[in-house]
Amino acid sequence: MPRIKQAAQEMLNDIILPFWMSLKDPVHGGFYGLVDFDLRVDKTAEKGCILNSRILDIYATRVYSPALHRQLVFFDRHYQSIIDLYSYGHDIESSWLIDWGCALLGDEALTARIAAIDSDLARSVYRHAYRSSSLLNECERGVDDTTRVWWVQAEAVLGFVNEYEKSGGQEYAAAAAQIWHYITGKLVDKRPGGEWFWSVDESGQPASRQPIVEPWKCPYHNGRMCMELIRRDPHVEV
Repeated sequence: MPRIKQAAQEMLNDIILPFWMSLKDPVHGGFYGLVDFDLRVDKTAEKGCILNSRILDIYATRVYSPALHRQLVFFDRHYQSIIDLYSYGHDIESSWLIDWGCALLGDEALTARIAAIDSDLARSVYRHAYRSSSLLNECERGVDDTTRVWWVQAEAVLGFVNEYEKSGGQEYAAAAAQIWHYITGKLVDKRPGGEWFWSVDESGQPASRQPIVEPWKCPYHNGRMCMELIRRDPHVEV
C-alpha cells in the first residue's frame, strides 16, 4: 500500500491544483468565486475568504471546556456560552492547528499546556464523532448532524495524524487512513473537471446540489491537508 504522503501528493497534483488553476481570474486576479453543482463557472460572482484567528489564553480559559472536553462555540460579551453546539470539525481542526501555532512560538510551558487541551479535543472527537470511517458534522442540543462535510473530513485526517504522532495511538493512524479512503471514495467528484463535493449524506451520496465553489468552499482545507501531509510524511499507509 502507498504511504499517505504519496497519496496526498497525487490528490494535490491530480485533482486540487488543476481544478483551482483552471479558475484563475486573469482580469481581476485571484479565482472565480462560484462554480455550481454542474461545474458551471460564474465569473461575475462575489469572491470571499475566511479569516480565523485564535488567542491562546482565551482559547484555554474561555473557549475550551474541560468539563465537556470540547470547545464552546458562541458567546455573549461576557464569554458565557449561548448555544449547546459541539462542532466536531472545528474541534479536530483546532487540535492540530493550535499545536502547530504553539510550536512556532517556542514557549515550552505554553506548548505543554495547550497540547494537553488539544489532545483532549482530538480524543473526544474520536469517541463521539468518528463513525463509519468518517466524521460527523456537529451535534446541537444532543442531536447529531450526520452529514459528512468536505472540510470536516480534511481536518479530521490532519487532526488524527497529529494525535497519532503525539500519542502513538494506532487508533488515530487507522482513523486518518480510513477517512482518507472515505474522501477518495465518496467526497472526490469523479466527473471530468471536478474536485470535491461540498458534502455527502450518511449513505455517501451528494447531500445537495450545493456549489462546488463559493465563498465558503475553497481549497483552504483540502489543499492545506495535502500540503501538511507532504510536510509531515507521517507513518500512515493508505
